[in-house]
Amino acid sequence: MPGEESLSVRVAVLTAVFSLATTAFVGWLEASGSLPEAVISKSVLAYWCGQAVSVLSATGVVWAALDRVRIAVADVQKSDSRHRLIAESVDDFIWSVNTDFVFTYVSPAVERILGFSPAEVLGEHVDRFRFEPGSLDVGLLVESAVAEGRETLRYEARPLRKDGTPIWCEFNTRIQFDENGRLEGVTGVTRDISERKLAEEKRQELEIQLRQSQKMEAVGQLAGGIAHDFNNYLTVILGNVEMLMRQADTENGPRLAEIGRAARRSAELTQQLLAVSRKQVLLPIVLDLNAVIRDSSRLLRRVLGEDVSIEMNCAEDLGHIQVDPGQLEQVILNLAVNARAAMPEGGELAIETADVFLDSESAERRGEVRPGRYVMLVVSDNGSGMDEETRLQIFEPFFTTKAAGSGLGLSTVQGIVAQSGGAIDVSSAPGEGTTLRIYLPRVDRVIDSPEENLDTAWESEARGSETVLVVEDQPMVRRLVRGMLEAHGFRALTVGDRDEAIAAVESHPGSIDLLLTDIILPGTNGLKLARELEDRFGLRALYMSGFKGSADVDHEIPDPDRQLLRKPFTSKQLLMKVRGALDS
Repeated sequence: MPGEESLSVRVAVLTAVFSLATTAFVGWLEASGSLPEAVISKSVLAYWCGQAVSVLSATGVVWAALDRVRIAVADVQKSDSRHRLIAESVDDFIWSVNTDFVFTYVSPAVERILGFSPAEVLGEHVDRFRFEPGSLDVGLLVESAVAEGRETLRYEARPLRKDGTPIWCEFNTRIQFDENGRLEGVTGVTRDISERKLAEEKRQELEIQLRQSQKMEAVGQLAGGIAHDFNNYLTVILGNVEMLMRQADTENGPRLAEIGRAARRSAELTQQLLAVSRKQVLLPIVLDLNAVIRDSSRLLRRVLGEDVSIEMNCAEDLGHIQVDPGQLEQVILNLAVNARAAMPEGGELAIETADVFLDSESAERRGEVRPGRYVMLVVSDNGSGMDEETRLQIFEPFFTTKAAGSGLGLSTVQGIVAQSGGAIDVSSAPGEGTTLRIYLPRVDRVIDSPEENLDTAWESEARGSETVLVVEDQPMVRRLVRGMLEAHGFRALTVGDRDEAIAAVESHPGSIDLLLTDIILPGTNGLKLARELEDRFGLRALYMSGFKGSADVDHEIPDPDRQLLRKPFTSKQLLMKVRGALDS
């Protein structure tokens, strides 16, 4: 023990001094003739040898003790070297300050974490490090801990690197006090936790996306239930109005036309609800986004008014996209209407297109999209803009800042874009306008002819004599479809479910030419029924639906030769689809 070695050294030194003093005293007595004869008569050699042995013994003890001290000092130095080596090897920044809060030690990791070399920090006050405005006041925190007599302190803060970049750090601090409670110094370990914080932020974003997805799923279930029944009723209304108008006199014609317009407006509202919940039945085709924008420009100018100018910057040789053309036009129109509301006194609307590539990080930041090539649509206005709280809510169903708004405009846009495999993001600030960017997957395919062009090929009503099996669980819709088909020469067999459909085919072997089935059926769905009838009887199918959210149908009609009739429909739309399916 160090204390015992110190005591041994003191005893040995005192013994040697005493022996030397005794020897010198005896020698003086002998030289002066003062020693008794008895003492003088003894062997002088033996006496002096004894004294020498005492001195040498004491000297040996001293040297042994000093050797142990040297070993202890070497051990301390080795231990200090090991501790310093450990401190300089870890990724964390280890530091010490004295009572004046001046750095007395900093490990090399300070350069990796904060960008300062140890030489730039040693001897400097802790104020050498700056923190992000609004971040935790570390100096005040440590002063409070010292005043309270706390020995440990753990906190997170945002120090600035040498280049001014803020990072997240975790500080574990040990405050040393002497036996009287006075401050002796502070030692701490600083760890860079920026990656952990980034992971936490991503997790929070995913949780928000999950909650939003669950909310949209609930809205989708509600909207789907309404839309399924509502579209059936609208189909009956529109179909009967159309047939009545052929027989109507001049007095009742305008009234029937008004009923038809109201029914179509109701159908548009249903489509909006389904778009919000991403349960809408889409009929995507390959098209040129620039062409759609050009075709919509006249309508946009009427919607925006004369006090809003439109600037278009469409990229040349823009890639193609595969979307429902009607829904894409709805997206552009809704964005224009939203921008117009932000510019009550007029302004400028800018529309831009470009081919872009989203890497993994960019795709992940934009939600449920994959990395790859996209066509980007940018719509910007120089209107009032919005704060962050409003920006985070603009895609919420029924959220609106307009007194007379429905709150479905931008949520409809987001639903259509998401259902088309794309993404949308928004940037805005009060007084700086708003920019919305829409990313739609790019496809390397030739442009399709829009479905609307099919109307021009049917100048007269389609007729036929084939037999069509109609599977629809709503009696009113069954009667309407049967009447439409029979009025144009077709033979119609109508049933309400899967079992009745199988029985009808078995009882009319080889005489049924086409299956016309609703997608949503009791206990099953039209896709399963069509596959079964095709496998067993080779029967072709045409689908009708206004809602794609049944239990097993969460995707588009899988085969290109499977056509779809979207509810509500008119007799002409029905007949064109039937004739096209039979002739394909």
